[in-house]
Amino acid sequence: MTAVAIGAVALASGVQAMLFLSRFGVTRRTDGLMASYAIYTLVAVLAQMLRTTAVPLITGDSPRLNRPTFMAATAALSASIVAVVLLGAGPISSLFSSALTPGGREVARSALYVFAPAMGLQILAAGAAVLGAVDGRMVSVARAYIASAAGGLVAFVLLAPFAHEQTLAWAVLAASAFLATGLFARVRSPLPGSLRLGSVPRAVVTMLATTVIPVTFLALYPVTIALVRDARAGEISVFGFAFVLVSYLPGLTSVAVGMNDVVDLSSGGDATGERRAAIMRRSIRSAAAVSLPAAGLVALLGQPALVALLPDRSASGSGFAAFVLLLVPWLLATLMMWAVLPSLFGAQLDRRLRWVVPVVLVVHAVSGIAGRELAGFHGLVVAMAIAPAGFTALALVRLDALRLARRMTIDALHALAVAGLAFGGPLAVFMLVSDQGLAAGLAAAAIGSGLYLVVLVRVHPREARALASSARARVARQTAA
Repeated sequence: MTAVAIGAVALASGVQAMLFLSRFGVTRRTDGLMASYAIYTLVAVLAQMLRTTAVPLITGDSPRLNRPTFMAATAALSASIVAVVLLGAGPISSLFSSALTPGGREVARSALYVFAPAMGLQILAAGAAVLGAVDGRMVSVARAYIASAAGGLVAFVLLAPFAHEQTLAWAVLAASAFLATGLFARVRSPLPGSLRLGSVPRAVVTMLATTVIPVTFLALYPVTIALVRDARAGEISVFGFAFVLVSYLPGLTSVAVGMNDVVDLSSGGDATGERRAAIMRRSIRSAAAVSLPAAGLVALLGQPALVALLPDRSASGSGFAAFVLLLVPWLLATLMMWAVLPSLFGAQLDRRLRWVVPVVLVVHAVSGIAGRELAGFHGLVVAMAIAPAGFTALALVRLDALRLARRMTIDALHALAVAGLAFGGPLAVFMLVSDQGLAAGLAAAAIGSGLYLVVLVRVHPREARALASSARARVARQTAA
């Protein structure tokens, strides 16, 4: 059910983005909105990670926090984030000064005032989701996320005539309010135990510490936007749309199952090097085998849909497919990272790598600037892969599994070659033809998908059986959860 909820949220986000672009186009002002939305996504991912990493705080024979204290810590974290964003909306929007026009920065600043309470509600909802999970109400929690995604779409349609470019921000706020309300209605009340205020500050620090690594890597997205120079009007909006869709692929294929692997690897003393290696290789193989052809489909179907939906039917969205393809190195590096993170968390070695966080941001900034100087915006996007790839190598060193890096890289490149063999031709033809309409995209997507299935089943039957077996296992685990 967790995967279904993530899929529903991803679908709603994609539809919402397409509705937004179809109504308001891709302009300097929508660039500002997408820049502020990148800040919101950081907190949304923090909330997503808390739903897993915070569970050990209130479970076990001697939990570190009782339920009232945990919710107080969640409320304190929520209020702190809201205050920081509200007070810092101006300085935060100025971080994008080189990428946005003054009008775009004003849109970003105004949107942050709306996104701020949405961020706070997402954190509160994550706390309620943790309590629901502990009480065995995973299905109810998933349903609340699905309902909130639908509510956000309805809010978008109702608010669009009045809120203009800020419609997306208000729709996100409405969806967050629906989510928090729905989840708190499912929390057992009153909460058992007495409030221990003295434990709240330490609990807040612990919550942030357990999520700092994945959140840092999503921070590469707004940092990338901040490093943009001389972008065409609407180009940041098109890139943001491409990133939003591609970034959901690791969540659908790696993150939810990876967190289950954390539990397995932490539960006993049999997490041997061989078992960790098997889990890591299984993860990268199955995730890459699904995510890479999915990226091809996103490129082939997203671009004609975007161009058709733009108000002036202009060519402003014609760079969408190129951005999706340029994000493939980042996608592969992220899938590799998520294949390794469960073993890192299971061995409790993530604490020893938190010092890497500022290094990651510096490496990304330096490599991004170098990529920008070499190839402009496109080079900057390709450079997004460098920091997660370097972190993955360092994590394998800490796990004493550096030799595994070569085999995992071969697995990832093999999956890329198979997807490229199937989708490369249709993509090349699609990119070269003058009429890149939806019919051409659908035809190319159908050909690519058919070729991919043929390659898997006829040329790599073991890969196909392994993928099918992995999918059945994931469905069984999600159903059991």
